[in-house]
Amino acid sequence: MTRVVLFGGNGFIGGAIRSAIQEVVAPPRAEVDMGDAESVRRFLRPGDVVINAAGYAAATDRSAAGARRFRRENVRAVEVLADEAARVGVAQVIHISSVAAMGHREGMSLTEEMLATPRSPYGVSKRDAEVALARRGDDVPITILRPTSVFGEGRPLAVALCRIANLPVVPLPAGGRALVPFTHVDNVVSGIGLAVGSDACHGRTFIVGDERSYRLREIVEGLARSMGRTRLRAVPVPVWLLRVAAGAERRLRGEGTSPVLDPGRIDTMTCSISYSIHAFQQATGYQPTVALDEATRRIGAWYVRHRDG
Repeated sequence: MTRVVLFGGNGFIGGAIRSAIQEVVAPPRAEVDMGDAESVRRFLRPGDVVINAAGYAAATDRSAAGARRFRRENVRAVEVLADEAARVGVAQVIHISSVAAMGHREGMSLTEEMLATPRSPYGVSKRDAEVALARRGDDVPITILRPTSVFGEGRPLAVALCRIANLPVVPLPAGGRALVPFTHVDNVVSGIGLAVGSDACHGRTFIVGDERSYRLREIVEGLARSMGRTRLRAVPVPVWLLRVAAGAERRLRGEGTSPVLDPGRIDTMTCSISYSIHAFQQATGYQPTVALDEATRRIGAWYVRHRDG
């Protein structure tokens, strides 16, 4: 039986992987230094499948300290892991990247090859990690998975949307018309499970998510229903007003901070984008199993339990 070793098991996606994949070996964060070769190597054995879900995921962090952390945890740690995996002779490395590495903000049915310059330090670090892995592709079989916008019970962005959906009058950026590449974390985890041990995934990069994007209003309405609201009273918020508010927040907080109205977050809420998962479906037979209605029901129910508790 193939041994699966998971780095980053304490994170949001990593925790979901631990719950879904039986007998996964997940070194505690306190026991492994991802930047130290010897520390990483002692958890690896020949023939392992290694899943890397570790890294710094604060996508709105634009501080100097954040830039150093992105470089250390999202790039250097990936280089060390790949080098040690090759040295030990693991069977496969599955690296969890992000569509942020692609640099796109608008467009329909975007595929893996459609790349532009990343617009955030987080996206740059994800792209740089992918480039570093590509250089090591002859030394160890590598699969890169790029999840779309991942939501789930307890994730901060999902909690924020629940709070908005629960307001008496809901402010909807650009009227909630933008298409958001929403996917539930369980869909991503099921895709990771299909990639484990798959020869068809070796040396390839895939987008993983739902088959279509959803209107922001559609997502918020689903969350509102899950919290017992039968009718959503909404008011559209113009994009220009969001950008003015973002500028004011930036001046108050200072440059290099992690603002609530980050430019990337505004783009996510106001610029339509969708990704094609066709390549991954062709390689693995992947089908997302948690539909939008079920995802919003579960997220909203979690929010109500924890809000009332």
